[in-house]
Amino acid sequence: MSVYGSGSSGDSASSSSGAYGYAPVPLPPKVRFELIGESWNLLTRQLGTWLVAGLAFVLPVLVLVGIFYAVMFTQILAISAPGRSAPDPAEMLGFQARVYGLALPMGILVSALQAVVVGGIVRMVLRQHRGEMVVAGDVLKIGDVAGQLLVVGILQGLAVQIGTMFCYVPGFLLGGLLLLAVPLVVERRLSAVEALRESARLLKPDMVNAALFYFVITLLYGLGAMVCGIGVAFTFPLLPIALALVYRDFFLGGTPAGYPGAPSTGAANPWTAGQMPPPQTPPSSPDR
Repeated sequence: MSVYGSGSSGDSASSSSGAYGYAPVPLPPKVRFELIGESWNLLTRQLGTWLVAGLAFVLPVLVLVGIFYAVMFTQILAISAPGRSAPDPAEMLGFQARVYGLALPMGILVSALQAVVVGGIVRMVLRQHRGEMVVAGDVLKIGDVAGQLLVVGILQGLAVQIGTMFCYVPGFLLGGLLLLAVPLVVERRLSAVEALRESARLLKPDMVNAALFYFVITLLYGLGAMVCGIGVAFTFPLLPIALALVYRDFFLGGTPAGYPGAPSTGAANPWTAGQMPPPQTPPSSPDR
C-alpha cells in the first residue's frame, strides 16, 4: 500500500473520512502551480545566493552555445560566399544534417551539466528546508551523486529532445513525468535509472498537470535567455527550486514519521503549503 493511502479505492466517502477507527486516508500529493510563486519568493529573498549558484551552470553553457554558433556561422559563410551559385537541395540537406548532428549532442551535454547543477541547488533548498544555513558554494558539494546525475541528465535530455521532435507535446509530457528524477538521486541516492522510473511512476497519475508545470517552468527559464543570454542566470535557479518544492510536497511534507525518508530532526518546515493530512491511526486493541 502506498504511504499516502490508496486515494482511489472504495467510495468517495470512505476516502475522505476514513474507515471506522481510522484517521482520514491521505490522498497522493499532486503538482501544484502555487509552487511557481513560492519558488519565485524563495529566489528573490536570497537572490545573490541563488544567482551565484546558478552561474555554475550558466557560464559553461554560454561557452558551449558560443562554440555552437561559431561553427554554424562558418558553415553559413561556406555555402553563401560571394560569387557562389545558390546552394542546391542536396547541399542544403547536408547543411541541415550537420546542424542537427551538432545540436543534438550539444543539447545532451547541456542537459547533463544542468542535471548536476540542478542537483546541487536542489540539495541546497532541501538543506535550508531542514533549517540549515547554505551558501552559494554549496552548489558544488554534489560529488557523491554527480555520476548518477550526469546519467540522469543524458537520459532525460535525450528523451525530452526526441519527444520534442514529435510536435513538442511528447517532450513536455516526458519532462513532466521526470520532474522528480534529480531530487530522487540527491535525496534518496537512487541510481539514475531507478530515479527516472520512480519519478514516472509517482507522476503518472498527475501526468498532464506535471507536463503543464514543466512547460511553465521551462518557459520562465527560457525567457531569461532572451536577455542577451545572461538573463538566464536570474531565471535558471527557478527550475531547481521548483523541483525541490515538488519533492518536498511528495515526500517531506507527506511521508508519515517512521517511513523511509521522513524527516526526524531539524527545524520545523518553514513552508506551510503542501502539508499532508495525518497518517492512518489504527484502533487500539480492546482490553481482554
